[in-house]
Amino acid sequence: MGVFRYLKTSRNERMLFWEAYRLSLLSRLTIWFMPVKRYSTWLGKQNTETPADEIDCIYAKAYSIAHAVRRSSRYAVWPAKCLVEAMTAKKMLDKRHIPSTIYLGVGKNQKKQLIAHAWLRCGSIIIVGRKGMEQFKPVAWFS
Repeated sequence: MGVFRYLKTSRNERMLFWEAYRLSLLSRLTIWFMPVKRYSTWLGKQNTETPADEIDCIYAKAYSIAHAVRRSSRYAVWPAKCLVEAMTAKKMLDKRHIPSTIYLGVGKNQKKQLIAHAWLRCGSIIIVGRKGMEQFKPVAWFS
């Protein structure tokens, strides 16, 4: 994001960007230094899902959070892939009392190697990790 483009964004967008950037770093450090068993409680209650109700008022907030998370991931100097993005968006939504469910899935690539993916659902929409999620089978979910 160029300086002029950054200055043209609203104050709210800038605040969301920096919140996402900070939480993205925290998520990345958590993944690097903690075993999954320890940080899975940070994701929420395991094997529970939030309802897929469509509530328009929360979608606007969820979309703006998803946009901030994707933007902060582009400018992060650490690897900010699907799990980092999903954890970051989940924490931001939780802070605003917006229900969401994070899914962890596995699949196989062209070489038949096991690969993983994470995505986040808010209501009936996937706000983070939508790309390619259909080739993964959910093995754990947290709300």
